[in-house]
Amino acid sequence: MTAAVWCLAGEPATIGIAEPWHRPEGPLSGWREISPRPRDSFLTRLFAGGELHLFPDGTAEVRPASGVPLSGTWRRTGGAFLLLTTRPFENRREYGVTREATLDGYLTADDGDGWLLDAVYTGPGRIGGVIARVGQRFVPSETSAARVDRVLAGGQDALRAAADRLVAAGTSAARSGTSASRENFTAHETVTLAARDGAETLGLLRRHLDRSDPASAARFVRDQARQTSHLTAGYVEIWRALLDDHWEKILSTELALPFYERMVPLLLDLDVPEDALVASEMSRARAFADALREGRTESGRPPRGLGGAVPVSRAALRAALRDILAGHDAPVVEYFFAGDLLAMWVCPRGGPVTLISRRIDRAGLTGTVDEFGRLARIHRHDAGSRAAMADVLRRLGAALWDAIPAGLLPTDPDEPVTVVPHAELFRVPFAALRDEHGAYLVDRHAIRVLPALALAPDLSAPSERRPPHGPPSLVALVNPAPLAEGLPLHLTERHFNAIAGLYGEHAGRIHTGAEAGLATLREVAGKGTVMYFGTHAQAVTDRDSDPLASYLVLAPSPGHDGILRARDVPALGLATDLVILAACETGAGAVTADGIIGLSRAFLTSGPTGLITTLYKVGERAGLDLMIGFHEAWLLDGLEPVSALRRAQARAASEQPASAREPHLWAAFTFFGLGSHTRALPQSEPETRKATPA
Repeated sequence: MTAAVWCLAGEPATIGIAEPWHRPEGPLSGWREISPRPRDSFLTRLFAGGELHLFPDGTAEVRPASGVPLSGTWRRTGGAFLLLTTRPFENRREYGVTREATLDGYLTADDGDGWLLDAVYTGPGRIGGVIARVGQRFVPSETSAARVDRVLAGGQDALRAAADRLVAAGTSAARSGTSASRENFTAHETVTLAARDGAETLGLLRRHLDRSDPASAARFVRDQARQTSHLTAGYVEIWRALLDDHWEKILSTELALPFYERMVPLLLDLDVPEDALVASEMSRARAFADALREGRTESGRPPRGLGGAVPVSRAALRAALRDILAGHDAPVVEYFFAGDLLAMWVCPRGGPVTLISRRIDRAGLTGTVDEFGRLARIHRHDAGSRAAMADVLRRLGAALWDAIPAGLLPTDPDEPVTVVPHAELFRVPFAALRDEHGAYLVDRHAIRVLPALALAPDLSAPSERRPPHGPPSLVALVNPAPLAEGLPLHLTERHFNAIAGLYGEHAGRIHTGAEAGLATLREVAGKGTVMYFGTHAQAVTDRDSDPLASYLVLAPSPGHDGILRARDVPALGLATDLVILAACETGAGAVTADGIIGLSRAFLTSGPTGLITTLYKVGERAGLDLMIGFHEAWLLDGLEPVSALRRAQARAASEQPASAREPHLWAAFTFFGLGSHTRALPQSEPETRKATPA
């Protein structure tokens, strides 16, 4: 044992539960060890990894894979290290924990370079308290200083590489000789200098870390690295803002992503999770935010959220984030990937930000998402494919949701939860994630998806096109004919009155056949609060192709081929509050650092505050049934739209036999956006609800 901090990394532990047993006459006779019960599964997650830090002064820190860190003491005894009276840090309430927890035991050297922990854990359980025996192997890991140095070195490399790419791109732009190109070249020069300066600053931080005492080095690193990261991020914003073309802005966000993939782990290593959340937000949906502001911001009103044309201070960015969270109407779960590091921020309404970070098999997780997509596209399922789908959804639930501590999210299943995915997680049907008991997430939470939390203020901003609050009114284009592609949707047209009838006198004309074309859409774009499309669609998911060519199928007309492409949607000037895209793959598209590029993005930037979209192909009957259930829960029961969709999906899931569960039939539908300004008042229910289509 040297004078330095000794850091050990934990491997997955074995857990045994201590259970009291009694004599027949009643008194306690002793304790026995049993295998963990389903309610004890949190212990497996708690000790799935984690870190153990032993300090020269005899203090110790145990950082479990999830949950509350423990602090205590250690001392050498008989060749082993004894951990004594570890307990939660004083800020344990930030983790939603009020009861004490302890971990006491011995560390002994094994035959290799590791150490074996044999300890007793006591703490809060799912039901009452729990006492468990923990067996866990630890191996030496790099020190915090070494980890910071490694991350700083990676940051230097990333910034230098970005500078080289910017030089090449800027030189190419300058050769074209146009005024716009020269302006962009100036922006390239600006951000190139910022990147190079950032690389040099990180080098200075590393040298200071080497030469100074650890305490002053840590302070210097924390203060300077935070300021440098946000200053450089601000210059990235300058460069991006000077670009004119929407697709070029999306590509600029992609170019900046490696910088943020280095910066978020650095800020996490510096123990500033709120700053890391700001960096996560600045890495995503920047072009999306610009498009929203162009379409919604009133002249003279400054942009809201985290964007800006000049570098701003870390304090200002944190204040902006806190304002967004304070004004947001739901808890938030935000994800960010940096290699194999998955960071999750959980932000309850009015509560502190809780960070959950863990190492995952990123390639394995991506493969699991791909596997679900493949299974969801199978036309007819058998027992084997159903079991495979259940296993995939369980693995996704374990990776993406189980680690969220109890008590941070609402217990009312109809209270919305905003999820901000990252990268391949945009393709995950969160409502269908399964827990260890096989229950779907849709039974516990109403999920709505946002590309970035910073979009919330602009989505909720007033719009001159949006009508004043009032009862929901419907405009619908259903079963266009002749179809440019796909089979006719006669079932949808035949039974659409089951939906339209729920709007009563506020159901506008249902446009079908040849009427369901572009001319009609332009005519009705400024009418109604709900726009419903019952048709076919196709997503372009390849970034190297043209994702803005994703399209909805309308009826052809003179001068128009009946294909409504994503790039043409914002020009429609929609005044509706909610758009329902009841067609295949309307929520799919190319996954970029700026979010999903496709129909969902195009419609959300055109005016509505919320969309109902689909992640993959859906059957006509299943989709129609679900939309009828959604409208009943919304217009008859008075739920807000995201909660009504949850209610309809939960009902569809409960009606499937346990032996023939096919969640893909209902899980494709996703609520994208904030919700709806339009609120339906509960009506007196008709004598019978609308019949399910036969």
